[in-house]
Amino acid sequence: MAKKQEKKSGKQPDIKMRNGIFQLSAWKTKKVIPAKNDYDTERVFERINICLSAGMRQDGKWKNVQAWFRGSQFGDLKATIDEFAEELQKANGTGGGEE
Repeated sequence: MAKKQEKKSGKQPDIKMRNGIFQLSAWKTKKVIPAKNDYDTERVFERINICLSAGMRQDGKWKNVQAWFRGSQFGDLKATIDEFAEELQKANGTGGGEE
């Protein structure tokens, strides 16, 4: 089960989950595009940036490897992991796939 941590300051992620050597963190940000003239309106965009971290032991020291992506790409990551898990089960002979 993943451990959930609460946000403590502005620099901390809004969402943070950790399980084993893996950690997912997400920051919600706003981008304001000011109006260019009197006929234009100010636009505000909210977006979520996600960081996937994995701890690796290298030369006797721990090193974090990070991959950053947008919140809109999270579904792609989840789909890839789900498909990979199915193929891994087939390769290990534990899956219910066609052989």
